[in-house]
Amino acid sequence: MLHLGFDSYTLLNIFLLLSSSFLILLLSLTLTTIRTPMPWNDDPRAQEITRNRILLLLLTLLITVLLTACGSGGSDTPPQSPDITTASTPETVETEQPIPVIEETPPEEPQQPVNEPPAPANNPPVSSVDINSMDENTTLTVYAPGVLGNDTDIESSALTALLVTGPANGTLTLNTDGSFIYTPASNFVGTDSFTYKANDGGLDSNISLVTVVVNNVDVIFSKTSASEYLNLLTVSWEYDNNIPGIAGFRVYDSNQNEVCNTEISETRILFCNFTFVESGPQTFTITAYDITNNESAHSEPITANKAPQAEIQADGVNNLVAFDA
Repeated sequence: MLHLGFDSYTLLNIFLLLSSSFLILLLSLTLTTIRTPMPWNDDPRAQEITRNRILLLLLTLLITVLLTACGSGGSDTPPQSPDITTASTPETVETEQPIPVIEETPPEEPQQPVNEPPAPANNPPVSSVDINSMDENTTLTVYAPGVLGNDTDIESSALTALLVTGPANGTLTLNTDGSFIYTPASNFVGTDSFTYKANDGGLDSNISLVTVVVNNVDVIFSKTSASEYLNLLTVSWEYDNNIPGIAGFRVYDSNQNEVCNTEISETRILFCNFTFVESGPQTFTITAYDITNNESAHSEPITANKAPQAEIQADGVNNLVAFDA
């Protein structure tokens, strides 16, 4: 579509120019009519036409004056003529800018803390009782895991042993790996104990009891006799060779001098010969010893007379009791 680029001010000027031209033309025709002597000038009809022309002329003049007054009051400075050599640009219509609406930001809700999975709880280990047995006058050695061998931990953590109370009738060395060395007091027979607890690196277990049973080295004598012949004393006896640990026997005189020392034999009948120098009754003692040279806890005397007979029996507590025949 062809766009001439005329604004309202330009169109108004064009209209005024055309109106002025029409007014001038109409005025010329009226003057010509009035001044030209025509035979019909005296005609009433012709006069009416002339009057109408004059009224039309006055009306046109009035409209022109009004339009001119309206056009001159619109703007003191006429707009610049558009450049016909360049393409005209459409007028920029300024529109009312909307008032920005400030949206209220709702307050942020407090963020809930992220619940991380809790660290697995550490459960304390569980320790259990232990029972060990040994012979008297020996040393008990228990290797790792020792007391920890029957202890448990639900997380399978490495355990260490901690001593709580020591034994009452011996010495103890308890290592952290559960191994221990226990030595009872000399000639002690009976039950001894100590307590410990296991630790998993963070928590202790319950306290557990370790019991050590110290067994008696039983030596049973029977059919024991003593006799004198040519200042020689022969003592014979039988013993129970099913009891382990017996290595031999010793005989002491009344002055606690060792007068005879003999090892065990398969015949289980042992003979001890020595010189009988004193006259009258004489008392001797007999005792057994083990492979570590520890003697039995107690021994009983044998009274030797001329051709005496004596029987020695065990009383069940490793004591030798002599009975004269």
